Formats: sequence, C-alpha cells, structure tokens
Amino acid sequence: MKRILLIFSFSLLSISTSFSQCTPDFVYTSLGIPGVFPPPIQIPNVPVPTGISDGNVGSNYNQTITVIVLQDTTLDIASFLPVAAVTAMNLAGISTVMNVGVNHITFDIQGLPNGLSYQCNNSNCEYSSGSDGCIKLSGNPTIGGTFSFDVNMTINIQIPTIPGILPSMTVDIPSFTAVTYDLFINEATSLQNLSSFSEIYPNPTKNNITIKTDSHKRINIYNALGKLILSKEIDGIYFYDTSKLNRGLYLIELSDKNSIENHKLFLQ
Repeated sequence: MKRILLIFSFSLLSISTSFSQCTPDFVYTSLGIPGVFPPPIQIPNVPVPTGISDGNVGSNYNQTITVIVLQDTTLDIASFLPVAAVTAMNLAGISTVMNVGVNHITFDIQGLPNGLSYQCNNSNCEYSSGSDGCIKLSGNPTIGGTFSFDVNMTINIQIPTIPGILPSMTVDIPSFTAVTYDLFINEATSLQNLSSFSEIYPNPTKNNITIKTDSHKRINIYNALGKLILSKEIDGIYFYDTSKLNRGLYLIELSDKNSIENHKLFLQ
C-alpha cells in the first residue's frame, strides 16, 4: 500500500511539474492590466519591456509570454442570442449591449517557425477569470528569417438572466488574435551572438549607465521603435547619460569583428 501511494505521489509530482515550465512575469502582472505580454509595441504611459527576444538557428530558444485574464467585458450579445430573444429585448427596450462576466479564456499560438513549440503552465491553456498565467516558447530554430506568429484566445462569457426572455447561458466568443509577434531568427554563422559578455549597470536606471567591455567595441543604442539613438566606438569602460531619454525599453548592441552582443536596457 505504501508503495502504491509513493508511486501515485511521484505521478502527481510529474504531472504538476510538466506544466510549470514558466512563471508569469511580475513586471506585467503588477500592472493589473488584462492582456498578453510583453506588448509588441510600447503602451502609452506604461514603461514596460516590449517585444520578444531574437533567436539563432541551431541554438536553444526560450521566451515567456505572460497572460492576464480579464474578469468581465462589455459587448453586444445580439449575435449570440436566438432571433426571438433579440426581438423580445428590443420590444422591451432592453439593450443588447451589456456587461458580461468572463468564465475563462483559452489560448493557442499559430505560426511558430520550425523547431519551436509552446507549452502553457497548465494542462489545456485555459485560464479562469482574473487569473495570471504564462506560455513558454522553446526549442531549436532550424531556419532563419522573420516570422510573424499569433497568440489567439477564445473567451467564454456568462450572459446574465433576462427575466421573462432568456435564462443565463455560457457562450464562447469565436477565437481571435490577441497579439501578433515578429520573431527574428538569425541564420548567420560568421558572428558569435552573445547575450552577456559585457556588463551594463545599473539596469533598470534613471539617469546614467556604465558599460564595461573586455575589448574595443562599437556601441549602437536603439529605442523601442528601432530608431538609432547612439553609435560610437568605445573601449573598456564607458559612461552614458540617459537622463534626456524617454522612459521605456532600449536595445544596446555591442559588436566587434568577431561577435555581437544584445542587451535590453529599461529606463524608469
């Protein structure tokens, strides 16, 4: 009996860990804004990291997408109701536009490049009203290029009782695309792409950063829209005043003839 219970316990542990490969990012969950994160573009007045990481052909890729489920929404429910019910509501002067509760949302991803797959931190990618979750992208890309993929969601809503006309009912809103990401997979083999060979600190920062490299490098700094902010040669330690830059995410590229490093900088 003890042996059976032990086996059962290990089975439960295996099941629970198989769906816990990612953790919702606190940077986004702390906002309290429903949606799919990181956002592909900057949200006005919300300085959070945007976009997803680039990848390399033949190299392990990992990216976490955070999902925050809304609790209710306002919409026109006419298309979900029998014609007779809509007619009765119109005659009674009851608007078909109303606030409805969200029971759960189911997510799926379409369009990932060859070699990549996704896994949610639960068994069926279904998240209840007001909850947080995450989706892990992982694998080894086999071809290079820029790939657009969609994060889709199906929202299950609760239509309230309309006395004398309609009982309460649950309905799935047809699946739609919540976010489209552009994923760049680098296929170049002549340069070594590194992520943390140099040091950049403090990060996040408000006024300035220190960039420490092990050799002569060219530094390029881009804003979230891809605009070049700075380009110059540096050697050793370089101090950069960021006080005149807008808050948000910036990309710092450090390169020489043998390597390219990419760093994300967050300005508060």
